[in-house]
Amino acid sequence: MDKEISPKDEKTSERTGKSIRAIVKSAKQRWISFFCERLVLRPWLILWCTIFAFLCCVALLIAVNTRPTTPSEYDWSLPDDKYSLRGDMISDANDRVDKTEIAERSDQTMEWYYFYDADPNNYANKCEGPYGVVSARSIQAACQAEKVLWGREKWVTKFCYLDDGICRVPEDSIVTLFYQVPARTPLVNASYYIDDCPLLDDAQIAKVWSEIQLDWDSYNFYFDEEALARGYPCKSRSVLYIGSPLAGETEIAEYGDKQADKIEKQ
Repeated sequence: MDKEISPKDEKTSERTGKSIRAIVKSAKQRWISFFCERLVLRPWLILWCTIFAFLCCVALLIAVNTRPTTPSEYDWSLPDDKYSLRGDMISDANDRVDKTEIAERSDQTMEWYYFYDADPNNYANKCEGPYGVVSARSIQAACQAEKVLWGREKWVTKFCYLDDGICRVPEDSIVTLFYQVPARTPLVNASYYIDDCPLLDDAQIAKVWSEIQLDWDSYNFYFDEEALARGYPCKSRSVLYIGSPLAGETEIAEYGDKQADKIEKQ
């Protein structure tokens, strides 16, 4: 059976607990008084203790092989090879483009192709000379076909690619090539050279074709690959560029977006 604790024992235990707490409290006060007294009387002691603690930390770091980094020439050198410089230039250009508003129709975003053949069923890629698909009548027909597009007011005011803010005659066209329209001529002035697509004489056709043959690398885009060896082309093409962003837009058009839909509907 457990021994019962008498009221007298409880009082004795309570007095003992109070005595211990009083002793602990008195000891704390004495230590606090001791340090405060030393701090007031000997402030330099605190300084030396702080320095000693700092030196101990440094010694500990050195003991675990921790040391300050030794500067080297590579810490301050920048890559100057041509690939790094080109990368920096591209990054800088992209930053400028991101911050610069794209002017209306200043990008050659979409192409409108015209393909011409000496014969609608010319699968064998053959035709009659001496001019094939660039005969006077064929060039006149190409002019009439292309003017259906770039002769419209909407083409000039809404869709034509703007070169320095101006809609110009198509440069990649056999029409402007054979009618010898000067490059970068404003489209509004094209009638001076083309007007109602007059029929060219054979002498002019021969002259232009001869110049093309002498500088074939600059003109082979327009004709079939066998044209130079054959002496005359049986197929040719022109391309007109549609500019974006359209009026009221701020981004270059992409196939499938609302700008492309607007272009296709026109």
